[in-house]
Amino acid sequence: MRLSLVYKLVLPGLLVLYTCVMVGLHLGFLQRAVVVTSHNKNFLLIPESSDEEEPLYRHQSHFGVYNQKDRRPLNDLHPYRKVKQEHQTLKLMESLDDGTTLQTKSSTSVGNVSVFSVYYDNRPTLKDGQPCMRIIGLKRFNSVESLICHFNYGHNTWLKVHTHSYEMCENHGRYYGGWIFSCEIPEEILNNTVLAKLTTISISSNLHPEKLVKLKITSSTFKESVEKSTSSDIIPSSEHSNLEPKISQKQKFGLCLPPIFGDISLSLLIQFIEFSKILGASHLTFYIYDITDAVEKLLTFYKEKGEVTLVDWRLSPQINEREIWYHGQLLAIQDCLYRHMADFEYLLFVDLDEFLLPVHNYSWSDMVHSLRNFETDSPNVAGFSFKSAFFDPKQVPDPSQQLTFLQLLQRNKVLSSVRTKLMVAPQKIFELGIHHVSKTIHKDMRILEVDPGIAKIHHYRPCIINYEPDMKCYSEERDETILKYATHLVENYQVIIRETLDLFVPDR
Repeated sequence: MRLSLVYKLVLPGLLVLYTCVMVGLHLGFLQRAVVVTSHNKNFLLIPESSDEEEPLYRHQSHFGVYNQKDRRPLNDLHPYRKVKQEHQTLKLMESLDDGTTLQTKSSTSVGNVSVFSVYYDNRPTLKDGQPCMRIIGLKRFNSVESLICHFNYGHNTWLKVHTHSYEMCENHGRYYGGWIFSCEIPEEILNNTVLAKLTTISISSNLHPEKLVKLKITSSTFKESVEKSTSSDIIPSSEHSNLEPKISQKQKFGLCLPPIFGDISLSLLIQFIEFSKILGASHLTFYIYDITDAVEKLLTFYKEKGEVTLVDWRLSPQINEREIWYHGQLLAIQDCLYRHMADFEYLLFVDLDEFLLPVHNYSWSDMVHSLRNFETDSPNVAGFSFKSAFFDPKQVPDPSQQLTFLQLLQRNKVLSSVRTKLMVAPQKIFELGIHHVSKTIHKDMRILEVDPGIAKIHHYRPCIINYEPDMKCYSEERDETILKYATHLVENYQVIIRETLDLFVPDR
């Protein structure tokens, strides 16, 4: 009786339910979210057309928890998503008496191109020795828009030069990407005394050539004699409020950080800066995306000591974070490369949780000297590439040490050949990628891959095997290379703690 009831009622009901589900899926009514079961694991699939927020990739480190939307596949080349309507040009400029506009924000809209900085590239190593202007900008991936440089020849005479547009290599198919716009300086300007007074340049979009935007030139890429530098140089330091005074003389090593954000540990930040200085960094450049007041106070302290440059890195509020790779990291890299091209022999590009440690040498200077001795064609070496070792921050700390980085001594045996980091001679680079040199200034220049027995990157994050089939995270070993700096680092750290204590003591 009961079995008959099941056949008569339950089974037909299940068939009706199954039919409804299949019809609904076919028509798209139930495609909002589908749960798929595979190997006892459930995965929530959300269609691309969904308006739901994208899942965040979270990375826990001693610097804080970051919502890392940058942690996407390195080969993610698919266009992200199209914006439903055209973005309007932001009004980021102020009018001048001559009808043009002057840059007043961290980026300026020229048509639909956001311009971050302009550099006078006068390197002697340039092809045919032809100086040009390099414009670092951001634009939509499907835009045909380019830029035009307008040079005032005097007596209301203007020379117009169309730029050559070069797309940066690691935009990862996002809706917005970084570009370098280059315009050659006309002979009439090069041979005229007006060049000696060139501190600004007028730029327009090729779609609206009549709408000029006047931009201050950030700096030049080459100085013939630093000792003879005066306020009347060809390209003086910019008076832009977001830029720092130029370094007084050319130094050995500068360090560039990508846009920083999140709840960053003050203790770890002090350790990072002081350790980088011990290794050889004479100046550090931070691109400020979104930081706490406490971190700003600490970085301002270092800025006032002349050891740090802070660059305001605010993207257009109309650009969604998903539409650009890692807060415009690639543009920040190019900006730091060109900004300090005339100031340092070498620039190192790392993150806040990375250090370049020589194995046998004590400083970067000694390490580079040793590397030059290995290479007979050192003039053709444009930089050095270093493999990375992962030091998991969650490991049991060494109780004999006081500071966090000194306590983390376990690392994976197999090093990463994908997440390499670079130290380059900036005068020899045209475009720099995140993990590789994209383009040198001449084709015969090359990047030297450094044996990890000489030096390697200490990366303080959990080991990951993405895109590296030969990576083995389970095999670890103890690495005490950092301990040779322990006494020096602890002493410097304690000095800074005492000097900055008043910054964080509440008003009484």
